[in-house]
Amino acid sequence: MDDFLVKVRVILGMVVPVFYIGMGVFVILEKTFMVKLKPEYAYSLGGILILYGLFRLYRAYKSFTEIKK
Repeated sequence: MDDFLVKVRVILGMVVPVFYIGMGVFVILEKTFMVKLKPEYAYSLGGILILYGLFRLYRAYKSFTEIKK
């Protein structure tokens, strides 16, 4: 794989999960996601976004360690 594309993949693999985690924290704190949410929905959606961000971060790390081999 081209060296430039590998670098872009690694950078995006780290930036996108951080965005999901940040969006989850935002939803929990502000209780809004395009519309005002009830607290129980905000906590649920925020939790799902944070978990998905952590999952994507793990996958990016796993992919990065496989590239290094």
